[in-house]
Amino acid sequence: MGVLAALELARSAVWWAAWTAARPEEELLEPSAVARTLASEAFEKAAYECIHLHGGMGFTWEHDAHLYYRRARASRALFGDPAELRAELARSFGWFGS
Repeated sequence: MGVLAALELARSAVWWAAWTAARPEEELLEPSAVARTLASEAFEKAAYECIHLHGGMGFTWEHDAHLYYRRARASRALFGDPAELRAELARSFGWFGS
């Protein structure tokens, strides 16, 4: 999947989570987990592709691309690995054994 497709998918998931949060009768667990997972993956993919787009300069101090990649990796450590979030969501649906 390309960067634009990943970003659009993440944007839709975030809008879904925001719409769900505005409705008090809706459960927020599923939309928030999906939004966190997709946004984290899209951020890391976009930062990674930015470094490759800029070539050798992308990971040097002359360009800020390395800062975005490091921030994406730090957010993965802070907010959780997307694979673990997907597994947690699947367990909440009963798709996996506990």
